[in-house]
Parts: sequence; structure tokens; C-alpha cells
Amino acid sequence: MNLFTKNLDGLIFNGKEFPIEDLYFFKILDSLPDAIILKDAETLKYVYVNDTFQKLIGYSKEDILEKTNYEIYSKELADYYTSYDQKLLNTQKTIEIEEELHKTKSNEIKVFETKKVLIKSFDNHPKYILDISRDITENTKTKKYLEEVELRFLKMFELSPVGIIIFRATDFTVIDSNNSLLDFLEINKDQIIGKNLYDLDYFQNKQVIIDLFNQLNTENQSHTKEIQIQSTNNIEKSALMSLGYIDSESLEPWIICMLLNITETKAAIKELELIVEKEKDLNILKTRFISMISHEMRTPLTSIMLSTDLLKRYEGTWSLEERQKHFDRIQKTVLNLTHLMENVLTIGRLEAGKFELSKELIDLVSLSQAIIENVQLARGVIDRIDFVYKGGCGNAKVDENLVVLIITNLLSNAIKYSNEDSKITLELSGNDNEVIFKVMDKGIGIPTEDKEKIFDTFYRGSNTNGIYGYGLGLSIVKKCVEAHNGRIILESMENVGTTFTVILPK
Repeated sequence: MNLFTKNLDGLIFNGKEFPIEDLYFFKILDSLPDAIILKDAETLKYVYVNDTFQKLIGYSKEDILEKTNYEIYSKELADYYTSYDQKLLNTQKTIEIEEELHKTKSNEIKVFETKKVLIKSFDNHPKYILDISRDITENTKTKKYLEEVELRFLKMFELSPVGIIIFRATDFTVIDSNNSLLDFLEINKDQIIGKNLYDLDYFQNKQVIIDLFNQLNTENQSHTKEIQIQSTNNIEKSALMSLGYIDSESLEPWIICMLLNITETKAAIKELELIVEKEKDLNILKTRFISMISHEMRTPLTSIMLSTDLLKRYEGTWSLEERQKHFDRIQKTVLNLTHLMENVLTIGRLEAGKFELSKELIDLVSLSQAIIENVQLARGVIDRIDFVYKGGCGNAKVDENLVVLIITNLLSNAIKYSNEDSKITLELSGNDNEVIFKVMDKGIGIPTEDKEKIFDTFYRGSNTNGIYGYGLGLSIVKKCVEAHNGRIILESMENVGTTFTVILPK
């Protein structure tokens, strides 16, 4: 084949010139079971591909010919393919690639066994690059699939903020654990790897745990239970345990044990229970709170477990968009849980008087503009909030963190409870003694019968059905205002709009 010379309009083969489209030899190439590619050695443009290549990759001759890798594939793939061509040109020695990845036009991954040959002209200069590739996808599919799944699983496994232990389902032996689990139990990895469930002393009421493990199988695949943990330093901790049975035709079955540390959450619950004990509707508040916390604690665990299982089973056949959807789900559920717990802990500290006010001289105009920008970004809206500064309080001595909580919650509520096309206004003014914030919307308003309790923890207006929320925002606002010895005034009419006026001492 080193007899090929000339240009794309014709080839000299065995001393005779033929047009490419009529060359009988190329008809033979088209019928071969192997993919044949010919590239110009100088420009690296495709000059010929046989029918087998087109069928395997899905690209037509019109898609390929007279183009370089960079005009056909993504930059990453083009870099990958071109690197072999450059290596061949540099060494001028035939290259044999045992496993070369190819991405089809329909985004399917195929594996080729490729031989790359440099074809020279009569004057011994590189003329063409010939690729002869055999499709070995089916032979390597299982191996590559498992390697990809393992890589993805390990990344999620190690980065997860939830403690994870992997048990062999047949004998309950620990196969692996992540760093979050080691930190939770205050141990080193060699203290748990290879140990049997029966020998682990970290679980209080161990027999209950063992019974749950024994109940897991292909038909009964999951359990969730709150348990108590004893760390190596004899510190009792609370955890929400989620067990999952994962089976596969090609892998041994596993039991995934996820432990979410809810020790601080339980402490926060206790603090809140003490706070609301004096209120007449204690039982109602407690029920709402426990139900809400229980649901929100299970959500990230279930989401992470489901996404991990699906990625393990189907990741090799999914598109990048489908895989990214599950990674985004994991991130979103963890962030939602973090935001919820920050609100709960803030309420707890304010109610218990454990929040230390830290006043500093603050530029309220710049701060207000920054809050608006952050709220709009977080809520996914653009130019919905107008800022009006009426003067009189460019700078004031306040607690910046609490002011951020006040304005952020009021603006977020205004967005949540008003139409997407309606404007919201944040007005800042003041005098010698006071700073005045006004947040005004044209939303659903607050019914008259709800106004007395609207600042109570977990209380939500009777007209908010179907709108996501926990009744924490206004409770936080009121407590932050009271921490400043300030006042908050509510003016609202149902289906007309709401104005909150916050007055803080300067």
C-alpha cells in the first residue's frame, strides 16, 4: 500500500492512475469487515473511509471527508485521536492500539483494535495515514463498563458527606468505608475493613441492626431507621441509618449502609422543644417539626442511594446529560438539607438567647444591593427586585449577618408568593435614630385571620397550599429584628400585596 501517491482527485496504484471513486481496490475495501480510514499526512484531513467505518460510527462520507478531527468531534476527542496521528508522524513506525475508544454520531461508545500505518510517496515523504480498525466493543464492553462504574462510584463514595459502609451481603463483612464514616466513628480504616457486622461495637442495640440486615434481599431492598452510635471515645451520637441491598448479575451483592449524623439536629430539636413548651399549640408544632425534619433527613439519603444504584446499573448506557442529572440531584438535596438546618439552628440560638449580637458600621446601600443580587441569583430570577434609596442612612451600626437574614427572607418570600411578572421593591431610608427597610410586593397577600400568627415558628398562611415552605422565614426575621431591639410592621391585603417595614435602631 506504500504505492499510493498523488492527490485526492486520483491515486497511482501499481504505477497506474485511477480516480478514487472508480478504483476497484476501494470497492474491495468497502466490503471488508474492518474499518478503513485514510488521512492526508500533511493536513490530517480524512480522504477516504470505507462502508464498514460509516456503519460502525454512523457518520457518512459527507460528514467526514475533507475534514479534520476537530471539525467532527469535540476538542477532547479530537485531541485523543490526533495524538496517535502525531505519534505516527513523529516516529514513522507502525502503531498498534489494543483498545481505541470511538464515539459514534449517536454518542455511543465503541472500542476498536487499531493498526496505524504511515504511507509514503515515491520520494519517501509521509503522504497518508492508514487506519485499519476492528470493532471489539462486545469483547471489552463488560470490562470497560465495570471500570467506568467503579470510577464514578468511588468519586461519589469518597466525596459524600454521608458516612457509608459497604458490606458483602453474603456474610456481612465490611468491604469498604468512606472518610465521612471514619470521621463519624472516630476510627481509622484498618479498624473496620474486613470486620464482620457481628464484631462491630459501634451500634447500640446491635441485634436490631442484625435483624434488619437479615431482612434485606432482592425483593426487600431497603430500610431506614434512626439509631444510636457509640464512638471509640465513648461519645453517643444519633444517626439516620439507611440500608440498601444492591445486586447485579456480574457482581457479588452488597449491602450499602449510610449513616447521616443527626446528633446536632437532635440537639436542635430538643432546644426547640424547650422553647415551645410554654406555647399552647406545642403538640401541633412538635408534630409539624418532627414530620418535616424526618422527611428532609430521608430525602438526601434516598436520593444519593437511588442515584448511586442507577449509575452503577446503567451509567455505561446513559448520555452525559442523563448522568449529570443524577449528580445534580445529589448536590441539590445536600444543599437543601444544609439550608434547612441552618435556619433551624438559627432559630434555636436566637430563641435560647445564645446568639451574640455583633454590631459594626455597615454601608447599607452596598449591602442591600448585594443581597438583591444574591437573592435573584438563588431564586433564578432576573431584574424582579427594584432598589430605592431615600437617603438618611447610608451607614449604620448593625449586625450585618442578621440584617442579611432579615432582608433575604423577606425578599425570598416576596418572590415566592407573587407572580413571576410582578415587581418587588426594597426601599431603604432613615433618620438620625433609625434605619427603615421596606419590602413591598403585589402577591397573594396574607389573610386577616393569619396575621396574628404569621411570625410564629412553622406557621404558614392558609392561602399558601401548594407553595413549598416550612414557615421558618418570618420567624427568623422577627427574631433577628428583636435581637436589634427593633420593630417590624405588617401591612397586607389578600390578593393585593404585602409590605413589611423593618425599623432598626441606628
